[in-house]
Order: sequence, then structure tokens, then C-alpha cells
Amino acid sequence: MRIAIDFDETYSADPEFFAKFVALARKHNHQPCIVSCRRATVENHELVTSTVGDEISILVVFTDLQPKRVVMEELGLPVDIWIDDSPDSVERGRQ
Repeated sequence: MRIAIDFDETYSADPEFFAKFVALARKHNHQPCIVSCRRATVENHELVTSTVGDEISILVVFTDLQPKRVVMEELGLPVDIWIDDSPDSVERGRQ
């Protein structure tokens, strides 16, 4: 299963927990990734990388305020499970 984890107020709310979650998901052959409505800027990439840490190599997708589900499907990466503090952003993005 592909498991999309939001960054702001989700992964960033408890990085230690989500690092363990990512490791456990991989151990069970799942594909965790971070999907954020943030814009794809160098600053945002550096923030996510510094929060996640260098030891966790994980796919990070920035949707540039677009609906997360649409962007992931356009990339050919359909998501089975969404973990998001703002579930509306999966379907509607950010205004």
C-alpha cells in the first residue's frame, strides 16, 4: 500500500513517531511518502528534509496548493491511505 503522510501539523507534529511509523511501514513492504500542499521551493524542501532527517530516505511531493489526490494520480502514484490533519486538502488542495 502507498501511505501518504501530510507534513504540516501531521509529520511535523511528532517527527519521532512518524519516523518509526515509516520504518515499520517499509518493513511490511508498504510505500510511505510525504505529500504536502506546500509550494515546491528550495526552502520547503530543506525544511522537510531537516525535519525528516537524513537517515530516512522518503519520497516527498509538493502539490503547489493543488488537490493532493489529483497530483498523486497524475504522477502515477495513487494513494491507498491518507494520514492528514486536514483531509479536505486531499480533494480540494489549499486556497
